[in-house]
Amino acid sequence: MSYILHIATIVMLYAMLAACLNLCSGRTRLLALSTAAFYGIGAYVAAIASTRIGASFLISLPLAVATSAAIALLVGLVVMRCSGEFFLLCTLSINAVLWVVANSWMSVTRGALGISKIPGFFDLSNVVAIRVTSLIVVGVGLIVLQLVCTRALSSPFGRLLWGLEDAPIFLAAMGKDAKRLRLTVFVLSAALSAIPGVFFAHHIGFVDPSSFTVMESVLCLAIVILGGLGNLRGGLIAAVAVVVLPEALRFLVLPDASAAQVRQIIYGLALVACMLWRPQGLIGEYAFGREAKPK
Repeated sequence: MSYILHIATIVMLYAMLAACLNLCSGRTRLLALSTAAFYGIGAYVAAIASTRIGASFLISLPLAVATSAAIALLVGLVVMRCSGEFFLLCTLSINAVLWVVANSWMSVTRGALGISKIPGFFDLSNVVAIRVTSLIVVGVGLIVLQLVCTRALSSPFGRLLWGLEDAPIFLAAMGKDAKRLRLTVFVLSAALSAIPGVFFAHHIGFVDPSSFTVMESVLCLAIVILGGLGNLRGGLIAAVAVVVLPEALRFLVLPDASAAQVRQIIYGLALVACMLWRPQGLIGEYAFGREAKPK
C-alpha cells in the first residue's frame, strides 16, 4: 500500500513539472532543459530551511518560489538572447552549472552526501499515514498549479504567447516586446517549478544532486511532448505513462542479469511507437514542429 501511494505521489510531482514546463514550451515552443535545475532549487531551499531553521513547508514554499524566480531572472537575461537550438543548449548549461554547484557547495548543500532528516508535511509516525498525507498535500498542490497554469494560458498574456513563434512581426506591430514576453514566461515557469521541488523534499525526506540531473530535465520535456505541447491534461496522462510503465515492467518475470535492460528496451519502444503514430502527443493540439494555431 505504501509503495502504491508513493508511486501516485511521484506521478503527481512529474505532472506538476510538466504543467510548469508547458508554460514555457507548450505554446512558445521554447524547449527548455533547465526544469530539473529549478526543481532542485525548490527542493534544496525546503531542505535547508526545514533542517536548519525548522521552517515548515508552508514557509519554505514561498521562499523557494522567490529564490527560483530570482535566479531564473538573472540567467534569463542572458538566455533570452538565444533562440532555437542555442536556447536549448543554454538551458542545458543552466542545469549543468547548478548541478555542479549542488555537488561542490559542501557547507550549504553537503555535496554528494545530500541533506537528510527532512521532516514530512506533518509530524506523523505511521508510514501509511505519512504517505496518505503526502498524497493529499501534493494532490491539492497539483490541482492549484493546474488551475494557475490554465488561467495563465487562457489569459490575454497566454494568447500573446502564440505569437512568439508564429507571428513575432505582428507582436511588434502591436507594440509588444517579444523578449520581455519570453523572459516573463521563462521566469514564471521556473518559479512554479520550485513548488514540486518543495513537495519532493518533504515527501522523500532526503535530497542530493542525483535527483536533479540533466536526465530529469530530459524526462520532463519528454512528458510534455508525449502528452502534447500546449495541453496540460496531456502532461498529466503522460506523467502516469512515463512513471507507471517502468514500475509495472518490474513485475515481469525476467532473468535477473538482463531484467533492467529488457525493461528499458520495452519502455523505449513504447515511447518511440507513440511518437511515430501519435506525433502530436496523446491528446496534443498539434504535432511537434508543425504550425500551432490558437483555438
